[in-house]
Amino acid sequence: MLGLISSLVHSLKDKLCSFFFNFAPISKTTDVNLLFFDFGAGEIMLVVLAILLVFGPGKIPEIARTLGKFINEIKRASEDIKTEINREADRQDRDKRFEEYKASMENKSIEPKDEDTDNTTNK
Repeated sequence: MLGLISSLVHSLKDKLCSFFFNFAPISKTTDVNLLFFDFGAGEIMLVVLAILLVFGPGKIPEIARTLGKFINEIKRASEDIKTEINREADRQDRDKRFEEYKASMENKSIEPKDEDTDNTTNK
């Protein structure tokens, strides 16, 4: 019975690999790394099968939904951090430019027009 299950799993794995990944079926001597990180197709199929057996088909959508919400929350938090860093960098740049402007105005020592003298001559 165990041999039958093992051969079915290998057959299913080979068919899925050839269908989804456009590779030849993976044998015991072939080492093909597919998808993400350093996982091969056989390892991914084994993980999917283990998740299906442990949690069952009814619980998997709930787990996927929770995982999606978690990933979305992480993205939102990283965007908030990035926005805050950009806002602080802009504020510092604005303060620096304002200080440079004030220093350049002090160096020019521009005298303001005396509007009071203009008003007295018109009377």
